Amino acid sequence: MPKEDKRCDGQGMVEFALVLPIWLLILALVFMTAWLGYLQLTLERAAFEGAKAGAIFPGNDDQKKATAQTRAQEAVPFLQLTSEDVTATIQPAVAPIRPKIVVTPKYRWTAPFSFGLPATFDLQATAVATIEPEL
Repeated sequence: MPKEDKRCDGQGMVEFALVLPIWLLILALVFMTAWLGYLQLTLERAAFEGAKAGAIFPGNDDQKKATAQTRAQEAVPFLQLTSEDVTATIQPAVAPIRPKIVVTPKYRWTAPFSFGLPATFDLQATAVATIEPEL
């Protein structure tokens, strides 16, 4: 039977201890990137929902803007957007183009860990919808 080399007994453990933190860092960065993508898509959905609601709501411009803001906030309840986080504006009609409503929700996400990267991320999305004429 060949004699085992005693110098290599802990080699695997040392390599594992050196590589594990790097893999955990990469895994955490992948999850953070995926979460940022999810938040951006969620904000885009809120903007779309708000613009759609404001475009079809019957009423004056202030009522349309208020409806758009409220609907954008309700579309993503877990983000807890406030009225300061969601802006809604009306672009006036210029013949032959009908007026449009523009909804922009904003969200600031603070990362649970930063790894030397920026710890906060300012996300925003914008949706535009043509206001339907009242019948």
